[in-house]
Amino acid sequence: MGDIRGAASVEYLAAAGIPKDRILLFPDKTAAVGALFANRIDALVYDTGTALSILKDPNVKGYERAEPFKEIVKGQEMKHYTAFAFRQEDTDFRDAINRGLAQRNADGTVEKAFTKYSFTKQDATPTNVTTKELCGSNYH
Repeated sequence: MGDIRGAASVEYLAAAGIPKDRILLFPDKTAAVGALFANRIDALVYDTGTALSILKDPNVKGYERAEPFKEIVKGQEMKHYTAFAFRQEDTDFRDAINRGLAQRNADGTVEKAFTKYSFTKQDATPTNVTTKELCGSNYH
């Protein structure tokens, strides 16, 4: 198994039961992909966008994205959401971004962009999930 040095996924792999001595760490994505192509590792852990961009390269043959993919750590499915961070005092800016995203989700712009870059509907962050629900008592 290969991963990038310092990535959060290294700890997720260990928590999922993969022994740390079976995880080779690389300084960057290029080195990790090179190790995969050289058969030094059997698999890589990457975010969806990175995996899709690698697989779109016409020179990359014989590799595939693991689908469906569920990351299970300590018996719980891990969810990774893309998000923006705002200063607490920037509520007007945050609200404007949220309105713009809601509009683009409703009119199909987001889905069209996802499709253009080979993402699926399953890759999209659900629009019915709120930060407050995800963060619970840590929400500010």
